[in-house]
Amino acid sequence: MKSYEEFLLAIVDAIINDVADEDALVAHIHKVKDYYGFDGFSYFYYHSARQRTFSVDTRPDELKIKYNKCGGIYVDPVANLTASKSGVFRWSTALANIEISPEQYALMALGRDYNINDGISASLVDPAGTIDALNFYTSDAQLNAEVYQAAARHINIILAAISVKYKVILSAFINDDLPVLSPREKQIMEWVARGKSSADIAIILKVSPKTVDAHISHSVEKLDATNRTNAAAKAVTFGLIKI
Repeated sequence: MKSYEEFLLAIVDAIINDVADEDALVAHIHKVKDYYGFDGFSYFYYHSARQRTFSVDTRPDELKIKYNKCGGIYVDPVANLTASKSGVFRWSTALANIEISPEQYALMALGRDYNINDGISASLVDPAGTIDALNFYTSDAQLNAEVYQAAARHINIILAAISVKYKVILSAFINDDLPVLSPREKQIMEWVARGKSSADIAIILKVSPKTVDAHISHSVEKLDATNRTNAAAKAVTFGLIKI
């Protein structure tokens, strides 16, 4: 079995280079689910300006019907958290720290009736009106700590690759007018794509963390990205860097 880092590099490379349509994208998300040992997943993409929505949800159809009758994503506290800001969180931890309404408790109880007891979510929220959310769930009463730690490090990178690739599928980007990164920006973006922190990159390149952060900031701006992870995924997708 591949290590977590080996799997991350392999799945991101496969998403960027092998995915050509929505079905192939969903198949690769299934591979992520299986590798981490989750029971199911959902992926949601919404672009307000284009009025485009794409979603895939592996929960039982009966549950999805009941879920929507209970208010669905408008009531679901996990959906509310993913739509509010970019990030990664474990359900049991995040929900323990917010106030839950009776309607939300009812929705959570419905999930437990179908053995959905914990999970992890990653989201990318663009102020321009784009939301990408990737959720994995498990029947375990609480998500295994080792699995969560590995997934928390990597799922946002995987989601960034999925997000960029799906936008490419939609022809949302014009690839004949790509941004230009400097050699140093490319070098640093390659390390970001491999999951290295600014401190790690500074040691590798023998520069200050402040210099690394400055180059990352420039790359994020040039690539019109939401954060460093999204910038690295875009750079890989557009062929500006390799990992």
